[in-house]
Amino acid sequence: MDIKKLAENHWEYVKLVILLHEQADRQIDVDEVVNLIGFHYKSALMHGYGHGLEEGYKQGVEAAKKGNSA
Repeated sequence: MDIKKLAENHWEYVKLVILLHEQADRQIDVDEVVNLIGFHYKSALMHGYGHGLEEGYKQGVEAAKKGNSA
């Protein structure tokens, strides 16, 4: 599984949801805000995914030590 591609694809969905709420009279650059949010969102998703893999690995090792299948 390519987590970076997964994060990119999921972000595209979230980005569309955010852009649905764009208001024409806003005094902020929506594209800039979306890009900043996207950077943090994708980074956080990949970081969290890494923690999940790490935890899954630890549980698998513990299960193997006990003679159980993970």
